[in-house]
Amino acid sequence: MKESSSGKALAWKKLMLVPMEDNFHLLKTAEIPPEALQNILVDIDRSVNEVKVSMGGGLDSETRDYNPTQRKKELKEVLVAFARYNTTIEYCQGLSYYAAFLLQFFPAEESFAILCRTIQVNQIESLFDKQLSLVARVLSVHGRVLNLTLPESIRKSIQRIGNNSHDYAAGWYLTLFSRLSPSLYAEVLDLFFMHGFSVLFHVASALVEVGHYTYITGKPSEIDQQTQILFKLAEFPISTKAFKAVLARNMQMLSTSDINHMLGHLPMPGHLPLTTTNHH
Repeated sequence: MKESSSGKALAWKKLMLVPMEDNFHLLKTAEIPPEALQNILVDIDRSVNEVKVSMGGGLDSETRDYNPTQRKKELKEVLVAFARYNTTIEYCQGLSYYAAFLLQFFPAEESFAILCRTIQVNQIESLFDKQLSLVARVLSVHGRVLNLTLPESIRKSIQRIGNNSHDYAAGWYLTLFSRLSPSLYAEVLDLFFMHGFSVLFHVASALVEVGHYTYITGKPSEIDQQTQILFKLAEFPISTKAFKAVLARNMQMLSTSDINHMLGHLPMPGHLPLTTTNHH
């Protein structure tokens, strides 16, 4: 990977990489519950492409050499190490996409450390625990943020399509939005690593608004088709320029501190713990 002082990957590393006390090389070969291992193996095949995908946005110069077999091996090591390290979560399906994105830029041990720190500093362990304890609250706040930021016509359309439910968005948060196109997700990580979990609600609102304009507004389709589009919206191409413009507007309308207040417990940027705690 070619690193430069202005590279995104280097900036992410400075923000998120804290050395771990735990021995990654022991954790990656540790025994974990069979169900967790099975879920990891299933997700690895979904998360690693057989050919290298362009990152776009000038990011390709920052990525590591790509071999799909080696990348799957590394991803398994990261996820097994995490399952052994964090026994509260072990493995939550969908985290593989986030870990796979990190591996595009960082070696396995660093990707593992950033994954652990992402969960720790944002205090979102209960989002990924075996009961998915935080999901209901996250979807409730998601609905409130959409009500405050979406244009009325789109807000009403989404309520109709989703039948007043926000279940379509659960997978977005459980993958930390890592199903977005790589160039767009890089923009999201810039904000996520600086502002914390609360900014992802603005990401969701911008995704809904721009995605609706792109794939639903004015398109003759049945409600079932629109529902399928809504669930898969994070995987569809959308305009980065339009997305960033809506995101900037929404962040002016509603502060991340207000969203943190809605959530009721998540840390404010600048008050994140600097140490990585041992979970076992």
